[in-house]
Amino acid sequence: MRSTEPVASVALLSSNPCPLELKRLSGKFVLLMAVDRTKLPDNQVINGAQNLVDLGLCYLCVWGPDCERIHDLSKEVIVPRNPNESAETVIMTTWHDDEPLSEAVGYFRDCSWPAENICEPVL
Repeated sequence: MRSTEPVASVALLSSNPCPLELKRLSGKFVLLMAVDRTKLPDNQVINGAQNLVDLGLCYLCVWGPDCERIHDLSKEVIVPRNPNESAETVIMTTWHDDEPLSEAVGYFRDCSWPAENICEPVL
């Protein structure tokens, strides 16, 4: 069952692993990361993913060049933090490499519903 409470949604167009805009959020959020990170080393992607999870990430969509690598490295951070993951507690992640940005945004808008027990409402 989907919560009807709002969850902060953010679209990101930056090369910074965790921009200031995200640091100002309070509560859980879903994120569409639309960025070219082909030149960003793995350790910076991993550090960025750790920061995002610490800030309250509960659903991640990645679009742009090298988005599958960004997705996979993010999962390397997320999975060990939730060893007893279930359908109610999973932090979902998707990558969208073979579609235009407009379709990734549409997916994000229509389908990026966080797991029921992972995101409390943002007040």
